[in-house]
Amino acid sequence: MIRLWGNYFRIIIVLISFLCLVSVCSNYIIINFTFICMKDDFSEATEVNGTLKSIYDYTPTEKKYILWAVAFGTMIGTFPINVLYVKYGARIPFFSAGVLSALTTGFTPWAAGQPMWIFVILRFLQGVAYSADFAAIGIVISKWAPLNETAIFIATLTSFTSIASIITNGVSGVICDSSLGWKWSFYLHAAVCLFVFSLWVLIYKDDPTFHKSVSVKELGKIQKNKSEAHIKDGMKVPYKAIFTSPVVLTVWLCAFTELSTLIMIATYAPIYFRSVLKFDIIIIGFYLGIMTAIHIPFRFVCAFLSDKMKFVSEILKIHIFNTLAVGFVGISFVVFGQIPPEHNISAVVCLAILECFISFNSGGFYKCGTLHSRQFASTVISAIQFTKCISLFSGPALVAFFVTDESNQTQWSHVFMTLAGFTFVANILSFIFFTDKPAKWTEDGGAVKYTKKEEDTVKSFYDYTPIEKKYILWAVAFGTIVGIFPINVLYVRFGARIAFFSAGILSAITTGFTPWAASYSMWFLVALRFLQGVAYSADFAAIGIVISKWAPLDETAVFIATLTSFTSISSIITNGVSGVICESDLGWKWSFYFHAAACFFVFMTWGLVYKDDPSFHKSVSAKELGKIQKNKTEAHIKDDMKIPYRRIFTSPVVITVWLCAFTELSTLILIATYAPIYFRSVLGFDIKIIGFYLGIMLAIHLPFRFVCAFLSDKTSCISEMKKIHIFNTLAVGFVGVSFIVFSQIPPEQKIWAVICLAILECFTSFNSGGFYKCGTLHARQFSSIVISAIQFTKCISLFSGPALVAFFVTDESNQTQWSHVFMTLAGFTFVANIFSFIFFTDQPAEWTEDGGAVKYSKKEDIVKI
Repeated sequence: MIRLWGNYFRIIIVLISFLCLVSVCSNYIIINFTFICMKDDFSEATEVNGTLKSIYDYTPTEKKYILWAVAFGTMIGTFPINVLYVKYGARIPFFSAGVLSALTTGFTPWAAGQPMWIFVILRFLQGVAYSADFAAIGIVISKWAPLNETAIFIATLTSFTSIASIITNGVSGVICDSSLGWKWSFYLHAAVCLFVFSLWVLIYKDDPTFHKSVSVKELGKIQKNKSEAHIKDGMKVPYKAIFTSPVVLTVWLCAFTELSTLIMIATYAPIYFRSVLKFDIIIIGFYLGIMTAIHIPFRFVCAFLSDKMKFVSEILKIHIFNTLAVGFVGISFVVFGQIPPEHNISAVVCLAILECFISFNSGGFYKCGTLHSRQFASTVISAIQFTKCISLFSGPALVAFFVTDESNQTQWSHVFMTLAGFTFVANILSFIFFTDKPAKWTEDGGAVKYTKKEEDTVKSFYDYTPIEKKYILWAVAFGTIVGIFPINVLYVRFGARIAFFSAGILSAITTGFTPWAASYSMWFLVALRFLQGVAYSADFAAIGIVISKWAPLDETAVFIATLTSFTSISSIITNGVSGVICESDLGWKWSFYFHAAACFFVFMTWGLVYKDDPSFHKSVSAKELGKIQKNKTEAHIKDDMKIPYRRIFTSPVVITVWLCAFTELSTLILIATYAPIYFRSVLGFDIKIIGFYLGIMLAIHLPFRFVCAFLSDKTSCISEMKKIHIFNTLAVGFVGVSFIVFSQIPPEQKIWAVICLAILECFTSFNSGGFYKCGTLHARQFSSIVISAIQFTKCISLFSGPALVAFFVTDESNQTQWSHVFMTLAGFTFVANIFSFIFFTDQPAEWTEDGGAVKYSKKEDIVKI
């Protein structure tokens, strides 16, 4: 059979892959150029103080959100997308990412005219699509690159960023200046993206063995010196071995230092050239273009030398190339920072040499990572994408730390020398750990194969091991911890209506997709559960805002008791509904579908009914509004002040509220987790009766909670301050006393132990009139910040209780060991209760008043044209 491409079909694969990478990158960076054109588009404009302003003329803060959304999406998407690559190969996941990139690019002109949060979400999705590029590079190299062409493949595929920048800036400039306008730049890029990814899905296959266009001779060249395990690639990815490998960690460190350098140059070179070296603006772009032009061809020369030099061993070549790509870059940076402004041409030459040194990376850390990880190169290289995202923040952070005057060369030199120091450390470590040999975990015995089955045992795919269950459960806790503060920023920026609605939709989507994720990959399920945790992190902040905005001061405890009882109520509903569905013909999967549908319905209702300000809700009467706002300060009602984070997080009152919440939540989580074990192993109850007793305690606790809240709000014969102290002592201090008593009740009097624990549960019901109420009354309009941070203490409590048990309990039937756990927790409750008497107050903090914090700038009157 005669082939037009002969025995070089792999070149077609590299070319198509390269075009796809360029397209995805172009879609990501096109906004950087079109910002210039968009602000001059007055087809849709607003009038601000008598001046016509384009709605596309974004403020620096808005531009920051638009750009950072992509970086955040890339960080979030890197590892889940890598799981898809591992499961399905590159063909379908990369195609899907390309289609997502094309769609988000095509819809960008529309989103740009919508509310900012829609545009930011679209950019986030564009970042998720962009996160697919480095993993695709890894798989294409692993599957299609002969070992002696590795550096050439790497150099070609990793040069997509520079090429994308050149093409996108040129094309966008022409279109923006034409009669078509800036929007058509996005439409063109989207169309090209769909075209090249259509070629990809038609031409690309993950295994060259099964590609009809690959000759036997070419296949032999591709597979030469590769192990059978590398070629077959049927092994489960040994994540732990990869992520703890000194070789791989050093590869990532080298990549991080080099990428930090590149991003630093791309971001700050124009500023340095203008402010320190005193170049004219016109000439700066020319010099930067020259450096890029030199860098790209030099990159391929370096790759060719790395692959084709035969008189030097592979490991020696790796060390030489990596030293040039990392160590010499550091030296160049130090020299560059010391060249005086009067020798500015020498500084340009030095930076051009630095760019050329970077070109050696394809034969350095990239090649080492690929040769060492072999068939798992996609995992190693995709993680470099994550280091690239971190680099987007590390460089600006260094500049913010050292540079206060952009014309001060000494300050800039501190930045350059700090980065140089990191490159030297990375280079030294490379001499210790780098190798050209495949890792043990790339061999057949190095990991468990997918095809291996349990001998003589039929096991459900969904029968998870204890370790897998731990990952699935902990993923939610980790997602909650990670999500708390970013979600809180969204609440502050957009209010509860949009932020909580978005979290609800995310929760519904992740719940609905859980059965599908569970059927495909353990790690995909973990990623989905992480996102579920991010959605769950929105609940306590929502409670805080609803109470702050809608609760009259004399109904605060009732609102708190109602809203914070959601955990118990959801447990009762979910366990009941899921039990019925699981036992029906529908099966367990429909439990998830039902909950997802219910979630979607209630959050649609929320989005339609709720408003952040009762003043603007047409269903709120003047009488009710007066009741809601009674005794609230003007600052509380207006809520237009900048949040004084520092003063909140250093307030003794707020810190004590969090300490009380932490001790009580640790107690509740310990009971929920270990009460069944204690009842069985120490008290000797039958398994059947344990659930009954725990249910009884919950049934008593819930109504008692509302009684306590009513008493806290409506008891008028005692001052508010005394009520807070009494209720908090019952909710925290008496819980500690009950825990000590509970631990000392002997097994033969086990009914008394049940009664004692029921009393303890009732004492916790007083919390709505204790620390919760104190935090709300003290923080007023900022109570959402205080209460949302309680979610963070709740996450820590998920680990603190089990940590205490692991430390003290080695025999689950030993009551003395358990008593040490209970008394330790009791000690913390006593400390928290004592602090509450010192710091608690019912008065609003100084920083809740107009003078206590800087106000947001008033919005201008805007008229739609």
